[in-house]
Amino acid sequence: MKYLLIMMCALWVSISQAQTNNLNQVRQLISSFESQKDNSLLEEALEKLSDLATSKGFQPNAASSLLNAQVRTLMLKHMEIDDPLSLSSEIKENFGQALSLDQDKAWRDPIHQSLYTAKIQMAEMGNKSYEDEDFKSAHAHYQNAVNMNSLEVAYPRYIQQDTTLMYTTAVFASLADKKAEAIAGFEELVRMDYSRKDIFDYLIRLYREENMEEKAVLMEKRKAKRYPE
Repeated sequence: MKYLLIMMCALWVSISQAQTNNLNQVRQLISSFESQKDNSLLEEALEKLSDLATSKGFQPNAASSLLNAQVRTLMLKHMEIDDPLSLSSEIKENFGQALSLDQDKAWRDPIHQSLYTAKIQMAEMGNKSYEDEDFKSAHAHYQNAVNMNSLEVAYPRYIQQDTTLMYTTAVFASLADKKAEAIAGFEELVRMDYSRKDIFDYLIRLYREENMEEKAVLMEKRKAKRYPE
């Protein structure tokens, strides 16, 4: 029994060391990409992470989940992706797993720093879609950014809800003809006492478009009280 325990401990140490070595190789590939901007380095990094995830004895942890998120975020920014919205969802899942596995908060700061970078990247993609008048994609990208912010709120460092993201997401929902989502977003901003006069105007217009005249009148009164002429 004693020798069995020794062998099991040795095996665990060996697997753990191999996992650490593989993660260090991924870090080196990311570092090389940042200096060389060679997309094949990101593909190699993702392949290594995929192989690691299917290897015997693999134990996902905050570090491995964070690296998955970082590699995918770089791919989202620097590579032509067939389905960027799906990739954004994968990034959110990676960050969510990293935060949930970070029980002692040892990785909280680097996770939040990388999460913020990914959130801004998704917002920039939303802005690009808006410029291209692809309002549905613009709204979807901003919704992904809001989802990232929800992780910041759920696993706080110092982060509060990002009302600017919430506002822009509601605007894009309106432009994408997602009126129910737009109304819900603007109503939440009103409840949060967000300091933009036009959220009342958006709601009044959307209420009338949805035949909610009573709500439109009430919002007009609320706007007049908040912003007297």
